[in-house]
Amino acid sequence: MDKKTDVLAQYQWKNRIVVIFSENKENDIFKKQIQLFLENKEELKERDLVIFQVFKNEGRNPNQKIISNSDIELLQKRFDFHFDTENKNNFAVFLVGKDGGTKLKTENKTLNIENLFGVIDAMPMRQSEIKR
Repeated sequence: MDKKTDVLAQYQWKNRIVVIFSENKENDIFKKQIQLFLENKEELKERDLVIFQVFKNEGRNPNQKIISNSDIELLQKRFDFHFDTENKNNFAVFLVGKDGGTKLKTENKTLNIENLFGVIDAMPMRQSEIKR
């Protein structure tokens, strides 16, 4: 992926990234996922996690700034995620490591926080962060 066009590039080597795809903000699974993240804000911060929210017609970066439609398309392409017009429960969550690789994915259900932290905490980079 071209660094200039990749909206995630500026976070590489600094942050782990969660990208949430949801039909819209009213999706029950999306609301539940955001609630889980809010309840674990300190643990997310400790693991250098930032969150992107991508909806059918809008996207937001970790600072809640709107991202461009081309960035939304690039994210959909990168994660091979397509909103299905038949299925209104379009939902997926991806974890991207500091190295830029996809480490975890879940579809049509919330990403379990314990699983998320377990995967992150097992990463070699995280292991050295814990030791420091």
